[in-house]
Amino acid sequence: MMDFPNHRWWLPAGEPVFLLLALLAAALVGILVYQFQARRRGLNPGLTPIALALVACAPLLGLLGTVSGLIESLGSLAHGHDAAGVGSGIGRALVTTQVGLLIAVPGLIAVHLINRQSGDGGDEA
Repeated sequence: MMDFPNHRWWLPAGEPVFLLLALLAAALVGILVYQFQARRRGLNPGLTPIALALVACAPLLGLLGTVSGLIESLGSLAHGHDAAGVGSGIGRALVTTQVGLLIAVPGLIAVHLINRQSGDGGDEA
Protein backbone atom coordinates (compact mmCIF):
# COMPACT_ATOMS: atom_id res chain seq x y z
CA MET A 1 0.00 0.00 0.00
CA MET A 2 1.19 3.51 -0.79
CA ASP A 3 2.50 5.41 2.22
CA PHE A 4 1.10 8.92 1.93
CA PRO A 5 1.89 11.38 4.71
CA ASN A 6 -0.92 11.86 7.26
CA HIS A 7 -3.22 9.36 5.62
CA ARG A 8 -6.01 7.13 6.69
CA TRP A 9 -6.21 3.83 4.83
CA TRP A 10 -9.26 4.99 2.89
CA LEU A 11 -8.60 8.70 2.37
CA PRO A 12 -5.13 10.17 1.84
CA ALA A 13 -4.80 13.64 3.35
CA GLY A 14 -5.88 16.48 1.11
CA GLU A 15 -7.36 14.23 -1.54
CA PRO A 16 -11.11 14.85 -1.86
CA VAL A 17 -11.21 12.77 -5.04
CA PHE A 18 -10.96 9.63 -2.92
CA LEU A 19 -13.95 10.74 -0.87
CA LEU A 20 -15.95 11.39 -4.04
CA LEU A 21 -14.98 7.98 -5.40
CA ALA A 22 -16.02 6.30 -2.13
CA LEU A 23 -19.39 8.07 -2.19
CA LEU A 24 -19.88 7.16 -5.84
CA ALA A 25 -19.06 3.51 -5.14
CA ALA A 26 -21.50 3.39 -2.22
CA ALA A 27 -24.28 4.96 -4.30
CA LEU A 28 -23.59 2.60 -7.18
CA VAL A 29 -23.67 -0.48 -4.97
CA GLY A 30 -26.93 0.66 -3.38
CA ILE A 31 -28.57 1.29 -6.74
CA LEU A 32 -27.38 -2.01 -8.20
CA VAL A 33 -28.58 -4.02 -5.19
CA TYR A 34 -31.96 -2.28 -5.30
CA GLN A 35 -32.19 -2.77 -9.08
CA PHE A 36 -31.30 -6.46 -8.76
CA GLN A 37 -33.87 -7.08 -6.03
CA ALA A 38 -36.58 -5.18 -7.92
CA ARG A 39 -35.90 -7.08 -11.14
CA ARG A 40 -36.11 -10.40 -9.28
CA ARG A 41 -39.61 -9.37 -8.19
CA GLY A 42 -40.56 -8.49 -11.76
CA LEU A 43 -40.38 -4.74 -11.25
CA ASN A 44 -38.45 -2.26 -13.35
CA PRO A 45 -37.46 0.69 -11.17
CA GLY A 46 -35.76 2.42 -14.10
CA LEU A 47 -32.49 3.08 -12.30
CA THR A 48 -30.24 1.67 -15.02
CA PRO A 49 -29.54 5.11 -16.57
CA ILE A 50 -28.55 6.44 -13.12
CA ALA A 51 -26.29 3.46 -12.53
CA LEU A 52 -24.69 3.90 -15.96
CA ALA A 53 -24.12 7.60 -15.23
CA LEU A 54 -22.36 6.70 -11.97
CA VAL A 55 -20.28 4.10 -13.79
CA ALA A 56 -19.29 6.73 -16.34
CA CYS A 57 -18.30 9.21 -13.59
CA ALA A 58 -15.90 6.84 -11.82
CA PRO A 59 -13.09 6.86 -14.40
CA LEU A 60 -13.53 10.62 -14.84
CA LEU A 61 -13.02 11.15 -11.11
CA GLY A 62 -10.01 8.84 -11.36
CA LEU A 63 -8.68 11.03 -14.15
CA LEU A 64 -9.25 14.13 -12.00
CA GLY A 65 -7.18 12.51 -9.26
CA THR A 66 -4.52 11.63 -11.81
CA VAL A 67 -4.27 15.20 -13.01
CA SER A 68 -4.15 16.61 -9.47
CA GLY A 69 -1.46 14.09 -8.50
CA LEU A 70 0.66 14.95 -11.50
CA ILE A 71 0.25 18.68 -10.81
CA GLU A 72 1.45 18.01 -7.26
CA SER A 73 4.43 16.03 -8.57
CA LEU A 74 5.43 18.69 -11.07
CA GLY A 75 5.07 21.36 -8.37
CA SER A 76 7.36 19.36 -6.08
CA LEU A 77 9.86 18.98 -8.88
CA ALA A 78 9.73 22.70 -9.68
CA HIS A 79 10.41 23.59 -6.04
CA GLY A 80 13.47 21.33 -5.97
CA HIS A 81 12.05 18.59 -3.76
CA ASP A 82 13.57 15.16 -3.80
CA ALA A 83 12.24 12.07 -5.54
CA ALA A 84 10.06 11.15 -2.54
CA GLY A 85 7.98 14.29 -2.99
CA VAL A 86 7.60 13.66 -6.69
CA GLY A 87 6.89 9.97 -6.18
CA SER A 88 4.12 10.69 -3.67
CA GLY A 89 2.14 12.70 -6.23
CA ILE A 90 2.67 10.13 -8.96
CA GLY A 91 1.60 7.37 -6.56
CA ARG A 92 -1.57 9.26 -5.68
CA ALA A 93 -2.25 9.80 -9.38
CA LEU A 94 -1.99 6.11 -10.15
CA VAL A 95 -4.05 5.06 -7.13
CA THR A 96 -6.95 7.37 -8.05
CA THR A 97 -6.92 6.04 -11.60
CA GLN A 98 -6.94 2.49 -10.29
CA VAL A 99 -9.81 3.15 -7.87
CA GLY A 100 -11.87 4.82 -10.59
CA LEU A 101 -11.44 1.80 -12.85
CA LEU A 102 -12.09 -0.64 -9.99
CA ILE A 103 -15.47 1.05 -9.52
CA ALA A 104 -16.36 1.49 -13.19
CA VAL A 105 -15.53 -1.93 -14.65
CA PRO A 106 -17.41 -4.13 -12.13
CA GLY A 107 -20.26 -1.59 -12.08
CA LEU A 108 -20.63 -1.75 -15.84
CA ILE A 109 -20.57 -5.54 -15.77
CA ALA A 110 -23.20 -5.59 -13.01
CA VAL A 111 -25.52 -3.23 -14.90
CA HIS A 112 -25.34 -5.39 -18.01
CA LEU A 113 -25.87 -8.60 -16.04
CA ILE A 114 -28.95 -7.13 -14.36
CA ASN A 115 -30.31 -6.00 -17.73
CA ARG A 116 -29.62 -9.39 -19.30
CA GLN A 117 -31.31 -11.20 -16.40
CA SER A 118 -34.43 -9.11 -16.82
CA GLY A 119 -34.51 -9.61 -20.59
CA ASP A 120 -33.60 -6.02 -21.48
CA GLY A 121 -30.49 -7.22 -23.28
CA GLY A 122 -28.50 -4.26 -22.02
CA ASP A 123 -29.69 -1.93 -24.77
CA GLU A 124 -29.68 1.09 -22.45
CA ALA A 125 -25.89 1.44 -22.51
